[in-house]
Amino acid sequence: MAVAKTLQSFARTNQKLLIKAGYVEGQVLRAEEVKALADLPSRDALRAQVVAAVQGPLAQLVSVLNAPLRELAYILEQRGQGSSS
Repeated sequence: MAVAKTLQSFARTNQKLLIKAGYVEGQVLRAEEVKALADLPSRDALRAQVVAAVQGPLAQLVSVLNAPLRELAYILEQRGQGSSS
């Protein structure tokens, strides 16, 4: 994939280079497929996207589950302050 990215970048700046096909893991790729492969994010970037996609909903779930406990603590604190006055 790094080679496809490098070639695609070089082809953008040098109009004489024309990518017609590619060969990846025993398969011949058309020029459009090579371009699509070059445009993919890196493996680390994809992992970060997956983690972010999972982390957001989980953080919201934790917040929803903790809300009743926060409310109970607030009520008890208010009652404690009211009786001490």
